[in-house]
Amino acid sequence: MVDKTTGIGPTSINNGLTSKPEKKETKGGAALNDQFMALFLAQIQSQDPTEPMKNSEMLGQLAQITTVEQLELFNKNSQLSILASMSQSNMQATTLQGSDVSFKTDSVYWSSKATDLNGEIDNQGTLHGPQEITITDQAGLTVKKIKVDEDENGLYKWHWDGKGDTGAMVKEGVYKITAHSIDSKAPSRVLARGIVQEIGFEPMTHAVLDGGGQFKIGDMFKTNSKSK
Repeated sequence: MVDKTTGIGPTSINNGLTSKPEKKETKGGAALNDQFMALFLAQIQSQDPTEPMKNSEMLGQLAQITTVEQLELFNKNSQLSILASMSQSNMQATTLQGSDVSFKTDSVYWSSKATDLNGEIDNQGTLHGPQEITITDQAGLTVKKIKVDEDENGLYKWHWDGKGDTGAMVKEGVYKITAHSIDSKAPSRVLARGIVQEIGFEPMTHAVLDGGGQFKIGDMFKTNSKSK
C-alpha cells in the first residue's frame, strides 16, 4: 500500500533496494551524499519487519541527506565567491602601478635590493617643532633614528638610506617606522611615499616602491598627485 503523504510503499522501497545504481566517479559533496544514501538503505534493509520505520523517521533521514547537499553547495558557492573577490582585488591592485602612493609604515619589508625610502610625517596643522622617526626591526630593536624638521612649506619630509645608526646597511626583513615630537613626545603619523614600480601577489598582495621598499596593499593610506 502506498502512503498518500510520502508516495512511498513496499514496492518502491524494494525497487530501491534491489536496483543497482549506475556506477560513476563522484567527488566531494556527491560522494558524501552517496554515503548517506547507502547508510539509509542499509538501515531500511536491517530494520525489524514487525516494527518498520515510520514515515516521519524516513522523511527525517531524507531531509538530512538534502541538508548535506545544500551545505555542500553553499560551501562551493562561498569558495567561488572568495576566489572571485580575491581576483577582483588583485586586478584593482595592478592599476596602482605607476601611481604616487602613500603607505602606513607599521610593516615595511626591506629587501636585499632596496636602496632607500622616502616619506613624510602627516601634518594636519597639529605638529610643532622637530619630529623624530624611529625605525625598529621585528625584535623591537632600534636600528635608526632620524630627526625631521618642518620645511618652508610646512611639510615634514624624511629620507632613509637603508643604513642603521652604525652606518651599515640593515639586513633584509620587516621593519616598523614610527614618529613622535622631540619636545612633547606626542606620537605622530608617519607615511612612506613613492611611485609604485611593481605589484606582487606572493606571499600576499604588495606594492614595491621606487627604492625597493615593499608594502602590503592593505596598508595603502592614499594616492597623491605626481608632484612630491
